[in-house]
Amino acid sequence: MVGMFIGFFILPPYSDTYGRRPIFIMTMILSTFAQGVILFTSSIHKLFLFMIILGTTFSGKNIVGLNFAIECNPQANKKFVISCYWTVELLSIILWSFYYQKLDKNWFPLQLVYFVGGIITMFVAIFFLPESPQYLYSK
Repeated sequence: MVGMFIGFFILPPYSDTYGRRPIFIMTMILSTFAQGVILFTSSIHKLFLFMIILGTTFSGKNIVGLNFAIECNPQANKKFVISCYWTVELLSIILWSFYYQKLDKNWFPLQLVYFVGGIITMFVAIFFLPESPQYLYSK
């Protein structure tokens, strides 16, 4: 929660100033790195530190990322993009909650899936996503 609190005040305003794409890529790199450290650390102090760092990337991945996706789509598709985003977000919460409650209490598979997903998203963002047209138009 501390990291999320910090991130909400820093990342969305920076995305308005420097563009959605660089802030999204930066948060994906930082998030993926933090998830990797969380997966393989044996130190409780490093775990807490990188959980705070991971929390700061939340607004960059979710607020900036969702705005980035909305701005890169035509007006006719914007409702669909928002619906898909929230459907995936909420279904993942429900499915992971079910998994954790009924199947296995181990946190490692959940973190590993998000780590691999972060790597894939990071590479797609770096090599294939253009800057937001709305940001470019405003400059």
